[in-house]
Order: sequence, then structure tokens, then C-alpha cells
Amino acid sequence: MANEKEETRLDRREFLKAASLAGVGLTGYFAGSVSGCATTEVLKQEIASSLANIKPEPVVYPKLAGNKVQPPENGCLVGFYKLHAKSMPDSYKKEWMSKTRDSENLNDIVRAFNKPKWDEVLSKTIGPHINYYEQTLGRKAGIFVLIDTPRLFLNFPTLQAAELKTQGIIPYLNFVSLWPHKPALRMELDDIAKGKHNDKLTLLAQGAANFGEKYGGYFVTTLHEMNGPFHYWGQSSKFKDGWKRIVDIFENKGANKYATWVWHTYAEGDISKIAHDPDMYYPGDEYADWIGLTAYSRQMDSRTASMSFDSLVHKNYEVMHKSHPTKPIMMAEFGKTTGFGQARWLEKAYHSLKQMGGIKAAILYHHVSEGPLSTAVQGDDKNLTQDSLSALREIVKDPYFIMAS
Repeated sequence: MANEKEETRLDRREFLKAASLAGVGLTGYFAGSVSGCATTEVLKQEIASSLANIKPEPVVYPKLAGNKVQPPENGCLVGFYKLHAKSMPDSYKKEWMSKTRDSENLNDIVRAFNKPKWDEVLSKTIGPHINYYEQTLGRKAGIFVLIDTPRLFLNFPTLQAAELKTQGIIPYLNFVSLWPHKPALRMELDDIAKGKHNDKLTLLAQGAANFGEKYGGYFVTTLHEMNGPFHYWGQSSKFKDGWKRIVDIFENKGANKYATWVWHTYAEGDISKIAHDPDMYYPGDEYADWIGLTAYSRQMDSRTASMSFDSLVHKNYEVMHKSHPTKPIMMAEFGKTTGFGQARWLEKAYHSLKQMGGIKAAILYHHVSEGPLSTAVQGDDKNLTQDSLSALREIVKDPYFIMAS
């Protein structure tokens, strides 16, 4: 019996070795497809050794003014996005949906949601997500995205952002222009550019300045993927005027000492087939601190379903790095549909990230999208599988990938 067990163990080792040489994805076995401590250790060593063999060419960017988030000289900040507004207690969720449904204009929304209680409710959802990544990956995330908050109110989400900062995590706030699917509740670009919403944006900027004075720098963006056709602000001739108006208001309130602006573009594969050249919408060096890129491999998208992270990103990364050599680059969004080689795709993605030394932060999206693509696992579900989480646990042990300080 002992000899039989030993022979089985050796067979598994030989299998793993052969699979590695053949380029077969190994991370799929983390969830238990192959059992035994020996094989688990082999898999860990596979990831560790492959990452250790990558020697990135160092890219050092100029220091940003003020107390903004500085790009690391060596390494890449690791971030995550996970839907958290859905974690609200049902009573608040019903109230949120009811007020959204019944509001007829932007002022109705402001009156309904510009209240401290919403920040208090959502701040309680942050801790479980921090704990989730710490327990699953063994380390806290370096960046965490608070993307849903601006749809609930227009003041700065101080309590939520503070919950992150006190644990060494950098907040990333995406000030989406309220509820994009209900036109009456939108902040239209032309109205922003003309100053129609200065009062609301000034309130937001004052809160951003107050937070920064106490807690330091954080990432912020708005009107993301402006060169694509996906959002109502997309491909608008008014984008640069609207963006500048918002950033100027933050500057006037002193918030830009801390608010680290990410000019977040759509830059996925051959963008010319879908989107405009991002530089058509570049507001100028004084209005952007970092450059953000989006890249997803979606099973329902025949163009990206079989594309690796490198093939999605590398060309556009090179173009942005050449066009804006002083601006650190962030993968502001990336991910892979659940269940379709996700673990192996992610393993290769982080290998590619380490090879692209100009990318100083990368935020993996871990969620189920809302909308027409979200049709169960065949849709745009990007929840991380157990295989993927196990692979990530090994990947973030590499010191190149920077987690919470």
C-alpha cells in the first residue's frame, strides 16, 4: 500500500511537470482537482519561480505635487473592486430603490441622499470586504474602489474612505454622474461645463479637501472610458470642458493636494473597432495625475473572449506610455469572465503586469455586472473562482505586488 501511494504521488509530479512544459494551465488544480500536499507545493513553486524569473525594466516617474498618491519606484499596487452597496440591509436597500424610482430630477436625489446616514450605512459594509481579501489572499488589498457611493449622495464618502485609510488601504473613488439610466437624474457634460452644477460639485470638493487634510492622498476619477460609446458622456465634444470644470473646482477648494486624478480611458485590444483614440479627450498634463486603462476578457464578446491580458493591453500601454511619459499608468479595471480559464488567465495577467514596468497599479474587478451582458455564468460574471483566488494568494506573495502598507 505504501509503495502504491508513492507511485501515485510520483505520477502526479510527472503529470504536473509535463503539463507545465506543454503550457497547460496549472492553477485549475488549486481547488482540489489534484489532491495531496506534494502537488499543492509544486503548484505554489510553479507560480513563485515563474514570477521570480521576471526582471522588470524599472520605470521611475516624477514625484507628484502635494500629498497625492505617488507611484512606487519599483512594484505595482494591487487593488480590488467588489460590489458593496448590495451588502446594505434590506430596509435601506428598499428605501434607496424607492427614492431612486420616485425622484423626478437631480434636486430630488440631492434632498433624498445627501445625508450622513447613507455614509454611515455603507461604511459598515467596508470591513467585511477588507476581511474577505485578507482571509482569502493572506494580505489586505492595497487599493479598494468605492464606486457606488456617488449614486447615493453628492457629499464626500468620508466614513467609508476613512475605514480604508486607517487600515493602510488607498481609497479609489469613481464619481459616476449619478444614475446614468435615468436621464432626469444625470449631470450632463454640457451643464457641468457651463457651471450649472457648481454648487453640488463644490460641496463634494470641500468634503474631499477636508478628508485629505486628515487622511492624506487617494485616487479619484469621473466620466471614465470617455472615448468609448458605453456611457452617456462617451465620445462627447464637451468632455474636456466638463472634466476641467470638475478638477478646477477641486483645485479652488484645495482638494487637489490630495485628490489623485486618474484619467481613465477605454483601451482594450484594437480600440479603433469600437472607440476613439483616447488622446482626443486628453485634458492636458495639469488636469491628470495618472492614466487609467480598461481591459476585460468577456466570454460573450467574440472580440475579447479568447484574448490574453497581454494581447488586450500591451499595444495600448505602449502608446500611452510613449504619449505621456511622465504619467504613471494604472490598470483601472481588468478582469476575466468566471469559469472560462479565469485562473490561468489571471496568472498570466500578473506575469504581464510585472513585465510592464510603467504600470504602477492594477485593480481587479470581482463582481457580476448589471446590464444586458449579465446572464448568469455565460454573461459578464467576473466573480473570482476558488481556483483564481488560490492562484492570487500565491501571486501576491511576490514582493513586486504591493498590498496594504
